[in-house]
Amino acid sequence: MGMTLQQWIDRRELVPPEALTQRLREAIVAASPSPAESPSDAALDAALVLFDSLLRGADPSRAGALGLLAADALMTYAFEAAADHPDRLEALGADAMRRIAAAAADAER
Repeated sequence: MGMTLQQWIDRRELVPPEALTQRLREAIVAASPSPAESPSDAALDAALVLFDSLLRGADPSRAGALGLLAADALMTYAFEAAADHPDRLEALGADAMRRIAAAAADAER
């Protein structure tokens, strides 16, 4: 069995501020990643679930800003984790762009 996204994040040397760490944990739980899912795929899924909820909620408060920071961190983590498998980077990038565009288009409807 591979490493979960939360395990991958927990082993990182740089630790985000506590409020962001908590928001990241909430986003990961909300995305319900499969234990078999790679950390890069789980991070992308969690980022996009959070991004979609932010687009639909349009919260201009500090909580909304924290959510946006968490979505950005998760997207960054997706690509950092994928760097362990460089052959997957191009496919991950294409998938991320397609899904971001679809979420933005859905939010406009």
